Amino acid sequence: MLVNISYSIDFEEVPKVVRSFLQEDIRKNLEAGIVHGLEDSIASLECGEENIGKAIKYIDEVRDLLVKLDVRLLDCSSILRGYQKELISPAQGGQPNQHEDLSSLQENISKLREELSGGNNETKSG
Repeated sequence: MLVNISYSIDFEEVPKVVRSFLQEDIRKNLEAGIVHGLEDSIASLECGEENIGKAIKYIDEVRDLLVKLDVRLLDCSSILRGYQKELISPAQGGQPNQHEDLSSLQENISKLREELSGGNNETKSG
């Protein structure tokens, strides 16, 4: 059963982390699991019919590993797509841009002035 996990890293570290996924998970499994599994399958078939069961077992192991590698590659691709999207168009994080922020501040200052001047007049007359 596969589960998703999440953890936080600095934005700048994303390519480094994905590179380590590719190096550690993908490359190691390609070299160790897939290549050796295929070699074992071939060797089993070269030894005769009595080893066909072993060949099938090795092929199934390679297929299972390919599924795991595909999931990991999908994870890497998704992470890099999100990273690239953020590089191209950084998220505002729900905050207005500087122009909108300045306009909003000016409006708030004007409202506060009106309230203060109106409040002072009411207090004096009241």
